Amino acid sequence: MKTKRTKLKQFLEKNGEFILYIVFLLLLGFSLWVLIRPLYSLEYLREHFIFYQEMKVLVKYFLVLTLIFLFFSAIFGLLINKVRVLLGILTKREKEFKELQERNKKLEEILDSKK
Repeated sequence: MKTKRTKLKQFLEKNGEFILYIVFLLLLGFSLWVLIRPLYSLEYLREHFIFYQEMKVLVKYFLVLTLIFLFFSAIFGLLINKVRVLLGILTKREKEFKELQERNKKLEEILDSKK
């Protein structure tokens, strides 16, 4: 069980940031696809609005899309940074723990040799 965990930790340490970026891009692409999909029906807008109203609607729609994009990119940027920091802290603590274990082994060997 521990070997699987250590392999998973090693894989995430090497590729964690790359995986987060891929997930971020997939979510961003999907959300943009869902938001832009209604724009394919421009014929409907042309039939039911005059040109000025159509442009007002489109400008508002794209402003909202831009704000949503900025909001999601800020959130995912913060999440990616937080995960990077946490991975850095975890690897740092693991290294410190291994160093302490090595020191303890050396001290135990010294104590055993004195007995």
